[in-house]
Amino acid sequence: MAGPDGFRIEGSNGVVTWLPTAPGTVEVTLRATNSEGQDDYTFSVVVSSDSGPDPTAVATVSPSEGDA
Repeated sequence: MAGPDGFRIEGSNGVVTWLPTAPGTVEVTLRATNSEGQDDYTFSVVVSSDSGPDPTAVATVSPSEGDA
């Protein structure tokens, strides 16, 4: 596998973890190997500098008495 620093794939379940440090385009190459041989897959990940939407509140809590 070739990718940016910190890019990890769990071998047991395929979960990808990576925290980009800067915007830009990053190339990642994965290799799968089995008894029939191997194959590489290369793709690009585009990291945007946009922060995305503001979080949406899931619940609103109000005190039932007092002024907390």
